[in-house]
Amino acid sequence: MRRFTMLAGVAAAAALAVPAVAGADSLVTTGASPTTPFPQNKQNEPGLALNQADPTTLVAGANEEIDNALCGTGLDSNCPFTFGVGGSGVYFAPVATMAFTQPTYSGFTARDRVTPQPGHAPGPIGTVPNYYEAGLVSDGDPTLAFGPVRDSSGHFSYANGSRLYYSNLTSNRATVRTEQTFKGFEAIAVSHTDDLGAVWSAPAIVSETRQSSTTFSDKPTVWADNAESSKFFGRAYVCYTQFKSQQANGPAPIAVSHSTDGGDTWSRPVTLSASANNKNGTGRQGCSVRTDSAGNVYAVWEDTVKKQSVFRMAVSTDGGKTFGKPRRRGKPRLDAGQNSSVAQETPKRKICAWIERQFQSPVKNLVMQHRLRSLSLRHPYGRLMP
Repeated sequence: MRRFTMLAGVAAAAALAVPAVAGADSLVTTGASPTTPFPQNKQNEPGLALNQADPTTLVAGANEEIDNALCGTGLDSNCPFTFGVGGSGVYFAPVATMAFTQPTYSGFTARDRVTPQPGHAPGPIGTVPNYYEAGLVSDGDPTLAFGPVRDSSGHFSYANGSRLYYSNLTSNRATVRTEQTFKGFEAIAVSHTDDLGAVWSAPAIVSETRQSSTTFSDKPTVWADNAESSKFFGRAYVCYTQFKSQQANGPAPIAVSHSTDGGDTWSRPVTLSASANNKNGTGRQGCSVRTDSAGNVYAVWEDTVKKQSVFRMAVSTDGGKTFGKPRRRGKPRLDAGQNSSVAQETPKRKICAWIERQFQSPVKNLVMQHRLRSLSLRHPYGRLMP
């Protein structure tokens, strides 16, 4: 993958109405990230967040390989991921200038090594810190969200400041099972900062409960209820897929966990979907979670019906403790894609967006189509409007 850029004006305007020049690209991975050599110049799967309470700074995340060892030289050249090195980058930029910078933290690194040399600590890293100290490795797939800070009495308020949540995959650093931090191959972890990255919390493992030694949790999305009118203002949510077996077509349900203490601890996951994932095409992935001004929680993911892709949505009215029956959104399609998002347009309307992939004859070109649909809350769990 190449280094990534974003449409800065479009991204900022989509997150919140702020002054920006639509279509003006801004390079996110600048400064610490080199133009060469590989793999330290490789980033992909970016995420983006803007604080609605103080819309002056954009924060981005990406799968980041700046701390991996350089590729080997000669006929035995190879470029594997360096064992134990994290891969969840973070970048900050003033909205006014869109000039991104990548902080340098201390942790486990191999950026000064050449394959097959191992990494070492302490050393400079460009990824979210404190994973090495927790016996973990940050493994990318980042999403980010802002919410209010909780005070010592348990009250959430923007008067206390704004908290940035950063979710990603994580793996155990230890290879001996008795020394591992959690069961399974990959878990979901969330870190947070109240000062735009100056100090980060230790990572909290979201998916630790109900995760077996064969589980690979994947594709997380984090969100914080940021509406002061909500009865669950400040509550944080993570939606993800639990691949419960390493066998082909193993069970893979969608799950949501929530946090009531600012991301320090997380609830047992609530399963939203069936688990079946067989040769008849019943798998699911790509969950997104959002809240509205009343505190209702909306989880949307890609599912399958008769081997064709659909989107399903489940709604919670009690702060993520329980969810109603998932409802299908849209007609079944050959491949609706794995990326979906839901956002609030007005207190009574929602926008659901996804990507469709279609193969056109005779050249079989892959066509990406972005579709927007509004959901009206006048109907139970919403309804797709034309």
